[in-house]
Amino acid sequence: DGDGLSFLPRLGTSSGRRCLTPHEGEAARLLGGWDFESAPDRRAEGARRLAGLFGPTLLKGPGSLVAGEKISVIEAGGRALAVPGSGDVLSGAVGAMLAAGLDCEAALVVAGWCHGRAGDRLTERLGADGRLAQEIADELPQCLNEVCS
Repeated sequence: DGDGLSFLPRLGTSSGRRCLTPHEGEAARLLGGWDFESAPDRRAEGARRLAGLFGPTLLKGPGSLVAGEKISVIEAGGRALAVPGSGDVLSGAVGAMLAAGLDCEAALVVAGWCHGRAGDRLTERLGADGRLAQEIADELPQCLNEVCS
């Protein structure tokens, strides 16, 4: 996540298990200037290109997309997630799913949905504004229980 993505092109496009979680600005940089703003209908195409280059990718934003073998849309989430550290929480959740034995694409889908649902739960209880990344992290166990039940 974050600035770590800046080093990805130096590592090349092969070898290793990778899961990417860029927002559109980071994705545009990795794709050499891809213009998500002027062509929002091309988000899936951009996510697919990233997945083809670097591995399964969760393109963050409204209607987050997971690209891998297929495209999955994560409808959960909203502006409560647009806070500093939220992407770090998401990356940590992806890492936890990988450690639990999920493959990259499944880890991105499950962690992405739980992350989005955490934002939804916070918005329902406390409103979308003024949230903290810690609050998102604190909601994740309940969201994971929703997936598992």
